[in-house]
Amino acid sequence: MGRTLVLLGLCGLLLSARGAVAETQNGGIITLLVENDYFTDADRYYTSGIKLAYLSAPSFGDPVRGFVANNLFGGKDAVTRSVFAIGQNLYTPAEIRIAAPQPNDRPYAAWLYASYGIVVERPETLTNVELDLGVVGPDAGGKWAQQKAHEWFGGRPPRGWDFQVENRFAADLTLERSWRKFILPEIFGVSAKLEPGIGFTAGSVIDEAYLGASVRLGTELDQTTLPLRVRPSLAGSGAYETTDGIGWFIFAGVAGSAVAYNYLLEGKTPYSSNIDVTPFVGDMQFGAVLRLGRCQLATTYVIRSKEFKQQEDSDSFGAASISWHF
Repeated sequence: MGRTLVLLGLCGLLLSARGAVAETQNGGIITLLVENDYFTDADRYYTSGIKLAYLSAPSFGDPVRGFVANNLFGGKDAVTRSVFAIGQNLYTPAEIRIAAPQPNDRPYAAWLYASYGIVVERPETLTNVELDLGVVGPDAGGKWAQQKAHEWFGGRPPRGWDFQVENRFAADLTLERSWRKFILPEIFGVSAKLEPGIGFTAGSVIDEAYLGASVRLGTELDQTTLPLRVRPSLAGSGAYETTDGIGWFIFAGVAGSAVAYNYLLEGKTPYSSNIDVTPFVGDMQFGAVLRLGRCQLATTYVIRSKEFKQQEDSDSFGAASISWHF
């Protein structure tokens, strides 16, 4: 976590002296994203998510993307990109110092995955299709990852990972569409956009449908999207164009999900779990994005409602990402 924050600061310092920006709008974008409840001074529930993603150039030769874009979601005015990512999510009960089963709280769970996606961007819409493949359970490395993170950066030692959900091969397919419409004309270079969206995820980890909306206020909004996030979330593709100056926007959003199944909560454990999963979950988020030349920095604060009835209160966590446009 500390290393990520250092990287964010170094990127800002190095790019404050911006040289001429080359013709990079057709280049790829690499993003390192960290989500963690450390940002909100907590250590429970959705406790960590890390994701490394590459958003390809539109010219990248990808026959699968070409077929999907041309036959399903594309058009003459569409810009399509492929997305390749790897990530790991960690989930724990509220009290991690107990070395015994906690049947009335969230079970320990880890989700390790690789993903392939397609982004289709048109002037007024953004469509994301993503397939995640991986494993949930001990083979996902959650015990090692959290123990090492707490050893390196400080924190309470987690003692209950021996009672996590059991191994399961996991595959999830996500499809989402958002609409982008200017709601304020540009004044001194600043404008605003309303971006409602809908989507669903189906597979062996989560089955849910969701809808939401976000508002962005800032500069050059037609050259940016909402920042990349770990799913499930109210997110964009993370695509942006380079800038010769400084680009920025702030944003806020809400989303609601109808959850039919969540293996991270309902998966088989070595003990008998007593939790009752909540069928509806809501998110609120607030954040800011700063572009400096080829670099983009993003930060988000998220509040998530209770995911099971025995949960003490809502969850909260922060997200920070650094992106580089080749």
